[in-house]
Amino acid sequence: MESELGQQIDRILAKAIVELAVSYKVGSIVLPVLTDIRSCLQAEVNAKAEAKIPGCLEAQKSYAKKYRSSVNRWSYGRLQNSIISKASQQNIVIESVKLSVYQEPIIIAEEMAFTAYKSRQVP
Repeated sequence: MESELGQQIDRILAKAIVELAVSYKVGSIVLPVLTDIRSCLQAEVNAKAEAKIPGCLEAQKSYAKKYRSSVNRWSYGRLQNSIISKASQQNIVIESVKLSVYQEPIIIAEEMAFTAYKSRQVP
């Protein structure tokens, strides 16, 4: 049941993303390659746990475990496939960009867009 709900949410998100892309008349959507996301998230979660619960390692570990389990249930690959499917129906190209390090979302978006743009340039 949870998987079906996740699939439905992914389809809704993908549809909204592609509709936004169409409304801006873009030629491509850039998606991040998340091969190292777990290690990046681990560092961030540990820092949040330490800030929220200073000095208590057991409580920090418990907080981090709960946070990781909620994040790990989400399937980025399934969402990515939904976006690819919807984008192809609108003749929108999907580009993938590997992120260098975790940063603020706006900086990540700018870096991804710039990297995709540079990769299209003829040397």
